[in-house]
Amino acid sequence: MKKIISILLALAILAALAACGYQAKLEAENGVPQPVAIHGMLTRIEYGGNTAYLFGTMHAGQPDWFPLHPIAEQALARTDVVVLEIDLDEITNMSAEFMAEMAQWQTLPFGQTLEDVLPAHIFEPFRANFESYRKLGLTYERVRHLTPAALLLTLQTLLLQLGEDAVDFELSVDSYIADFAHENGLPIIGLETAADQMRHLFDIPLDIQAYALVDFPSLSTLMQAEEVVGLAQAYASQEVAAILAVLEADLANTADNPYQQHFHHVHFHLRCHLYADEIARLLRETEEPTTFFVAIGIAHLIGGSFGQVPAILEGKGFTLTPLWD
Repeated sequence: MKKIISILLALAILAALAACGYQAKLEAENGVPQPVAIHGMLTRIEYGGNTAYLFGTMHAGQPDWFPLHPIAEQALARTDVVVLEIDLDEITNMSAEFMAEMAQWQTLPFGQTLEDVLPAHIFEPFRANFESYRKLGLTYERVRHLTPAALLLTLQTLLLQLGEDAVDFELSVDSYIADFAHENGLPIIGLETAADQMRHLFDIPLDIQAYALVDFPSLSTLMQAEEVVGLAQAYASQEVAAILAVLEADLANTADNPYQQHFHHVHFHLRCHLYADEIARLLRETEEPTTFFVAIGIAHLIGGSFGQVPAILEGKGFTLTPLWD
């Protein structure tokens, strides 16, 4: 179950990253050049006696990503409290009632199928292109009762596990940081609850969700899509300007799509403000001097029309010091 939910939490960040081929350079806080590794746009924030290290994650991983860049490992070593989007331990303690509610969000009302809820101009090309997914063992009959959003996210997740660039959702950067906390007896705080994240993904009116399947690609087209192929390499190389350019281009291409606009508003506006508000509260209201390691999806940090958390914190009066080049 942890794997399934980790996959779902990943998709807002994963779906738009692209291969960049960039080799980042980073200097540690002591000025000594370090080898290229995952730096996550590491940024330091100080307020009174408190410090927060803001780190961008990908909710999946590959074995050679770990350990992280020395500067990130050094920040972890100084940490008193780990802060994640959600406390991953919360997932294992979800109630049966919530799990039933989540399943309800991902399936259509009883007796309805995608053919019933999708307008004909969306359903017909979707149905034709979905035939190509039979080679993966997927048939329309198996997925017809899923909501459009659940189906789209499921297929994107499946794709990320195929081919030589496959990523491991159990070996995620978030899990690595959570494991560090457990091994060192550090408390973990979630910026929001797992239930809230699931609602953001799935509790969307069906008339808006229908547009999740506009221009639904065949399997071969999806496998070749620039914004999907090489996601892991994009995060590892971390050419921030190039990643942002792909995100902005993808947003421009979906400017008239109600589902994509809804998704963008929730994930890159409302949640960025939520995260920034919680980080600000921790820094301002924690009385005992504390160092926080705050790990959130890198798309929430990247700027432009997307990751505004750093800009929002600056607008609240905090000074941010980037520790990456």
